[in-house]
Amino acid sequence: MSETIIYEPHPVSPERVEELRAQGFTIIDAIYDPNRWAKNPAPAADEYRQIAASLSPEPFAREPAPIKRAPGRPRKEPVTDGA
Repeated sequence: MSETIIYEPHPVSPERVEELRAQGFTIIDAIYDPNRWAKNPAPAADEYRQIAASLSPEPFAREPAPIKRAPGRPRKEPVTDGA
């Protein structure tokens, strides 16, 4: 018996599973469909540039975190000539 593979987005409802299996299909998640890019092409580089240009850098701009000293022995005081 030759089973035909069908790519369905998961989760698949139990009713849909029964329907497809009754028709003789083997169900595999749609993310594994080798032809998924032919059906839904990836955005072109120009589209990515437009999206990036529209984003505001403000949510990502932060002040640098203060430098934390490692716990341990305290630093020595500098030596002076007593002057």
